[in-house]
Amino acid sequence: MKERNGETMVYRVVVFDDDMSQCEIIKNMIDRCDEYEERKYNIICIDSLRELENFIAFENEIDILVTDICVENDKKTGIDLVKKLHPKMPDTQIIYITGYVEYCEAVYETEHISFLRKPVNAERLWQAMDRAVHNIDARNERVCTVNVGRNLINIKIDDIIYIESAGRKLIYRCADREVEAYGRLSEVEQTVGSGFVHCHKSFLVNIRHICELRDNNLLLDNGTEIAVSRNCYMDTKKRIISYTE
Repeated sequence: MKERNGETMVYRVVVFDDDMSQCEIIKNMIDRCDEYEERKYNIICIDSLRELENFIAFENEIDILVTDICVENDKKTGIDLVKKLHPKMPDTQIIYITGYVEYCEAVYETEHISFLRKPVNAERLWQAMDRAVHNIDARNERVCTVNVGRNLINIKIDDIIYIESAGRKLIYRCADREVEAYGRLSEVEQTVGSGFVHCHKSFLVNIRHICELRDNNLLLDNGTEIAVSRNCYMDTKKRIISYTE
């Protein structure tokens, strides 16, 4: 979750290691990086695999995950964790940390920003964090390319308030325009990413534009109200809470 604090961006970072003292070391390094960058990090230290899985299960958004590879007495690895995480949070930036070089090939089974050896060098960690933030910011400038007749229209994903399915067509509703095109919500959901919530079989809503969850409706910042289906209500509520924390 990213938010503006004045002119400073705040990024949620989870540091995972089954040794809390190692988590604190990494946290302190990242905190020192704060002093020299026009950004801030909300850092959460977790030393239990079950706690982290619960954190993810409740749809808590993670911008950057800094994870040790050898965890839980070698029964599971940080690589296994990332494989499980990716379908739910494909935009999360991954930084691996380990004291064992034999994992240097296995990490390429997953997308990641950096592979750092212990003891971690602060400068290399800061460089990895910088690349992660650059990727996140670039993602926020992404566009959704829509095929309308013979034309291709690029719509900035952040500008989309919601997408409505009407028969075989999708209606992209932005603050300044509406675009209609053939398509399916399930396909578009992969493109727009985790910043949207599927609150109803016919609606994908940009969480940034949600002002309030009122009874069984979402009140959006353009004044629109969108129904939340019974099957989607709890997931929608959790997604909104985790995004704004």
